[in-house]
Amino acid sequence: MPNRVVGPTDPRTGFPVGIIDERGTSLAPCVDNILLCFAGTTLPDLALPPDVPGNFPDEFFYSLANAHLNVPGSTVALLRVGIEGSFVNAPLVEAGQQTLFGRVRVRIRGGLTIGTTYRITHPYGVLTTTAIDKNGVGTIDQTEDLGCPAAQVLAGACPPFTPIVTSTPWPFLIWDPAVAPAAPAGYIGDPLVLHSVIGSPTGNNLFRLEEISANGSIVGVIDQTDQFAVAGKLIDFTPPAATVTAPAAGATVSGTVPVTATATDYVGVTSLQIQLDGIDLGAAGASSPVTVSWNTALSTNGSHRLTAIAHDLAGNIGTSADVLVTVNNVVPPVSVTVPNVVGQAQATAQTNITNAGLVFAINTANSATVAAGLVISQTPRGGDSVVKGSTVTLLVSLGPAARADLDQCGNDPAPSSHNDGCSASATDWENGTLGASKANYLEGDSIPYRMRFANLSTTGTHAVTIEWDTTKLSTHAIDYLTTFNRTVTTANPCLGVSGCSPETFTTFAIPADSQVTDGGVTPVAGDFRLYGGTITGLSAYSRGAGFPAGDHSRRITINFTAGQSNPVLAWGGHISTRQDWGLGNSAVAIPGSPYHTRLIDPDDGDGNQDRPLSADAVIFPGSMTIIKQATPEGSTSFPYTAGPSPLTSFSLVDDGTTANTQVFSNITTFQTYTVNETPLPDGWTLTSVTCSVTSPNGGTSSTSNTTATINMNEGENWTCTYANSLQAHLIVVKHVINDSGGTKVAGDFTMHALGGGAN
Repeated sequence: MPNRVVGPTDPRTGFPVGIIDERGTSLAPCVDNILLCFAGTTLPDLALPPDVPGNFPDEFFYSLANAHLNVPGSTVALLRVGIEGSFVNAPLVEAGQQTLFGRVRVRIRGGLTIGTTYRITHPYGVLTTTAIDKNGVGTIDQTEDLGCPAAQVLAGACPPFTPIVTSTPWPFLIWDPAVAPAAPAGYIGDPLVLHSVIGSPTGNNLFRLEEISANGSIVGVIDQTDQFAVAGKLIDFTPPAATVTAPAAGATVSGTVPVTATATDYVGVTSLQIQLDGIDLGAAGASSPVTVSWNTALSTNGSHRLTAIAHDLAGNIGTSADVLVTVNNVVPPVSVTVPNVVGQAQATAQTNITNAGLVFAINTANSATVAAGLVISQTPRGGDSVVKGSTVTLLVSLGPAARADLDQCGNDPAPSSHNDGCSASATDWENGTLGASKANYLEGDSIPYRMRFANLSTTGTHAVTIEWDTTKLSTHAIDYLTTFNRTVTTANPCLGVSGCSPETFTTFAIPADSQVTDGGVTPVAGDFRLYGGTITGLSAYSRGAGFPAGDHSRRITINFTAGQSNPVLAWGGHISTRQDWGLGNSAVAIPGSPYHTRLIDPDDGDGNQDRPLSADAVIFPGSMTIIKQATPEGSTSFPYTAGPSPLTSFSLVDDGTTANTQVFSNITTFQTYTVNETPLPDGWTLTSVTCSVTSPNGGTSSTSNTTATINMNEGENWTCTYANSLQAHLIVVKHVINDSGGTKVAGDFTMHALGGGAN
């Protein structure tokens, strides 16, 4: 019986608010109509709501059908079937003692022969039984109560009342709708009017008494009837179905038109209201259909929405689908002259347009010449004649456009120091490509950058994204960010910016980039500086997937508030070094312009900007190292001449210490250099001169006798090793001893050496 439903419990009464049989008949407790519910089963006070124990009968029915037979000699011949509610200790009405059961009762007293078998057929079955002696008359008196009678309640099996669905009188008996009269609206019958019924699960919608012989054959029908007294109050869970039938959806209407709506409901429609755009149109009808007149001249031209709302006896409300129609009432055009509002404040211009019988529309644009809030232009123009109600579009100025400009520091060309500059004039900050004619940097330096903002709002938060190229052709370029004046200590980012003080700024630490630290490089700590505002936060680094292979960029977003309309943001870009990334992996190995930093469209800006620094503006210093290898080591000093500058003459001693090495570092002029070991100390000879480069960049070397010639290119580190040996030698000493008055001296004697030279 999956279609039988017991509704939720009414907290006021403790009984289900309703039950539904398998045919969909929904019934509520029949307690509120003294004529349509059986006598004695209605509320004690019909003016008050139902309440247990205060205002409720000691018994009532959801459904009840009674039928009577005419049995000669009987005082009663009754069939009663229905779903009944009561209380354990009825007639006491007590909370927590509610019972609910399905009852089938057959009661015939008198008119029967004691000991004779009778067959009783009713809508829910066939009963074959023998009349018994009761008070001296033949009697049949049988009652079946199933569900939640008192015994089940006392046993704790109920509530809940769901066992009621297993009782016998399902589905409910209701008046046959094919036979007049129809049941009263909201009820399944009238207990004061006998009527034929439907609902028997066996098709036997009747009450019949037959006598059965001893051999089981039918002796005869004593009486039968198909007329029942029926009571039951419908409870409606389904809202009525409402429809707007005219005008049709999509219709175009004008003038006065009829609007018609219909509604259907299982119980009965009590009210049907038509609405226009959510507002009642005309009076509601008490039945279906309803037609009202709509004067469309009172509505604006354009689309409108018609809806029907229906109410039924159970209080359910059904709303129709919207029907959209278009009102098109032709009104003779009225011409008006468009006022000229160019140059007026927006509010004033809007008032003037409205007063002229026109409608304004607002567009906005930045203007460098028209103050914010004033009208730049209008369409149609002032003085034009247009139809009243036309739209005049006003272009209102937002004032000058917010913008940002990215500059990089031109710290003067070589041989000027790379540690100073950008301190004299705003033109020191280059807004385009920076080359060797304006700048010189060394590897490991930080290029100063500044972002000049203009026309920023001093309310709310701004954001700007910067990007820099970290690798080109898998070689490191600008590898991380630093403080702007790390290298160019004199750089002044406020040059040429009104209201900007180089002493007044806020800072925000630049986070270490995992792409750098994961490569084993420890970046120089630094910070962003904002002049005329406060940095409120940074995004995480983004982009660079696949780093370092190929070409990659890195991005970070700076969030800030502006204390003035033209703040300045400053930071530095670190030029990668061979010391960090190894030979051939730093910016010295990249041709062209590898040092690109970009402005990525700020929130109020003009779009992207790219600022390249040419490779010729970055110097990767070279070095030259001269090493002395003397055999044997000792204290002999070997003199050298070297040039041009920065090479100078020097001497080396190979005594097992660093005195045997001369280093010329940070060479930034790349040309031909010569080193000559001269003169050789007495007794020493040059064994060899060898030169090598650890970071080749196209330079060459050659040696001739004691001279090494190096044609040095940028970034090359040359090492020349001079090997010298001490020659073997014999010293002959002549002593003269004068006896007997001799006067000879050592120089008076001639000496000869064979196999070698004499000194």
